[in-house]
Amino acid sequence: MAPDMEKGAVPESHLSLYLIVKRTLFGALTIFALLYYTVPHFPTSLRHCSSYLGWRLPTPKGPIDWNECDNDYECGFLQVPLDYHDNSKGNITLAVGRYLATNKREKRLGSIFVNPGGPGGSGVAFIKRAGPQLSEIFDGRYDIVSWDPRGLGDSSPRLDCFPDKHTQDIFSLEHGGGFQVGNLSTTSAQESFRAQLHKFQAENRLAAELCEERVGELVKHLSTSAVVRDLEYFSSVLEGKDTPVNYAGFSYGTIIGAYFVNMFPDRVGRILIDGVVEPYSWANEPEFVWGPRAFQDAEKAFDFFVNGCIEAGPERCPLAVHGKTAQQLDKQIRDTLNDLVVRPLPFFPSCIDLVAGTVSPHFLPPYSPEMALLCFLLIKLR
Repeated sequence: MAPDMEKGAVPESHLSLYLIVKRTLFGALTIFALLYYTVPHFPTSLRHCSSYLGWRLPTPKGPIDWNECDNDYECGFLQVPLDYHDNSKGNITLAVGRYLATNKREKRLGSIFVNPGGPGGSGVAFIKRAGPQLSEIFDGRYDIVSWDPRGLGDSSPRLDCFPDKHTQDIFSLEHGGGFQVGNLSTTSAQESFRAQLHKFQAENRLAAELCEERVGELVKHLSTSAVVRDLEYFSSVLEGKDTPVNYAGFSYGTIIGAYFVNMFPDRVGRILIDGVVEPYSWANEPEFVWGPRAFQDAEKAFDFFVNGCIEAGPERCPLAVHGKTAQQLDKQIRDTLNDLVVRPLPFFPSCIDLVAGTVSPHFLPPYSPEMALLCFLLIKLR
């Protein structure tokens, strides 16, 4: 602790933000929203990227009509079969992008295809943002290439289940809200959870029916195997039919990598997977069976965060003012989150959303500072 800082005081570097939030509970929602919606929850990335990337629709001149979209960055479109087993069903269009190799001293080594995860992540937007960093990792000798998976982003047709954003927002308000779980230690709490689960499943079925009604045949061709076939087709157009495919996948993107190795073993080049999702369980088990296993090291990650905060000190981690030891800080955070179940703050999002927003950054280390600030503010508002 800084020598001139009283216990529980706000570090000067965080003071102005804290004062703004303290004036009104609504400010806490603002801080949470900033965290919750800046953490890249890829399934919500079903939005057009063209305005962000500054695209202009190209006039097709070949398999891929590349256009310069930024320094060392090109974008374009590629037509692929809707159904690789039935060409009579026609084609769909994938939005594609690449960050060009920057190493001018050594020979270019080809392309590395990238998927950021999801399902639902825009690969084009991802390499627009992360292309330079990925290129640096590979010494600038590869083009960093990606695409918006079928149905998403600027690929077309899009999986638009609603005619407009307003209609989607109304549906979300009428049918959303999430779970209020509690600790499930009583029979009544368990019955309440089951009722919410049945309602949630019914709402998901309704959403799926709306999607199928609006986009028809496309819904039947959005599987992981279809995305993998798009990757193989894309690489053949770009690098040649017999060229080994280099691929880097993150989170759900590791599933794409695993499927590719099994579906196209003769095309495998160098494969990098990070944040691995176990492919056998993904393919053969429902999510409620394999999902909990994703959290088996959550306690270790939380302990690492708490110890790291204490080690960093209050100037770098505002939570450090709440306890002299990691054990004290651990208890204070847990007490606060448990208290939110019994005494929730009087605004949307719900307690569960707040907890999710607090826990998610364990898996995204760059967002740990925002997590620390959110926990700090929640403790102050108790």
